[in-house]
Amino acid sequence: MQCDYYDAGVCLSCTLIQQPYAQQVELKQSQAQTLLEPYGPTAWLEPFTGPEQGYRTRIKMVVGGTYRRPTFGILDRERRGVDLRECRVIHPELTRMFGLIHSLIRISKLAPYSVPERAGELKQVHMTLNEAGQIMLRFVMRSRAGVKALRPNLAGFLERAPHIVTVTANMLPDHVALAEGEEEIHLAGETTFPLTISRLPLRVRPQGFVQTNQAVAEGLYAQAGEWIAAASPDSHAGPPETVWDLYAGVGGFGFTAAQAGAGHVIGVETSVEAVAAGNAAAAAQGISEVEFIAADATQWVREKPAPELIIVNPPRRGLGPDLPVWLNECEAESIIYSSCNPTTLARDLAAMSNWSIEQARLFDMFPQTPHMEVIALLRRA
Repeated sequence: MQCDYYDAGVCLSCTLIQQPYAQQVELKQSQAQTLLEPYGPTAWLEPFTGPEQGYRTRIKMVVGGTYRRPTFGILDRERRGVDLRECRVIHPELTRMFGLIHSLIRISKLAPYSVPERAGELKQVHMTLNEAGQIMLRFVMRSRAGVKALRPNLAGFLERAPHIVTVTANMLPDHVALAEGEEEIHLAGETTFPLTISRLPLRVRPQGFVQTNQAVAEGLYAQAGEWIAAASPDSHAGPPETVWDLYAGVGGFGFTAAQAGAGHVIGVETSVEAVAAGNAAAAAQGISEVEFIAADATQWVREKPAPELIIVNPPRRGLGPDLPVWLNECEAESIIYSSCNPTTLARDLAAMSNWSIEQARLFDMFPQTPHMEVIALLRRA
């Protein structure tokens, strides 16, 4: 993939961009196999890939410049805005929005936040695209002054962009290197955003986590569903009666487990908003087999007898020091580990000597970059 920003040296985030895409996938596959080789024997399935460009359906863009000439992208070494609105890994439907958002910022005289001067209001713009072409738009602001400047012009803006169905402002008052703050203010449209996850029409809240690459994410859930449907080591037993989905998020793996025939699925997630959204989606779809609980997974598991199957989908830092120790000694029959960082997956498996990887698969969630997703089916060693 050719990129003018990379060629000009203004953005070097896509560090593999000069390699043909097939070679990128081969490299990632080799790295994953090397990392996980000690924890096999492993049957590696064919890598799952999607589009090599235009794949990002969720983006977070730092806003710089001035309200007359805002930039959308990243900050340079001097902490000034670098405009990347034509970035080729962004889905074209989101790229087309920058012109309209630019106009809204200009007419609202909404000053972008300047990191060196610690002045201004608009820090970032976040967008999420669903399969129907609808968009959730979030403005990350320093204060309510930015919200006040924006509100009078929103109605006219939305008339020109009717496919934007949810608009919010997120408050990030402190001078910190974060993507968003805790407070979310609804500005227009629906309070939750429609998104198909694991083939189910769900609703996600603005601060809820959704995958950046929806096409590859659906493949990830489908693979998990195949393993869940035949989760018992006894090939004739079928799907498990009870499944735990730890680090459940909005419930992608939990709903997948229910669709695969699991009798009872419990999703455990620390985010109260994500839990509320998951339970609301289950009720709306009439899926009584799934329930979501707001709790810390490491503590919660110690209070219950282990189910037949446990799914873990931790953040990049992995499971931490305690949960692998509990998993190593628990009575579960199978574990599905979905990892966005194979290095921490390998570290966690080093503390789980009672388990080995039966099957694994690479999912290329971030083409042009070294990042990769690996999902592994673990059985008793």
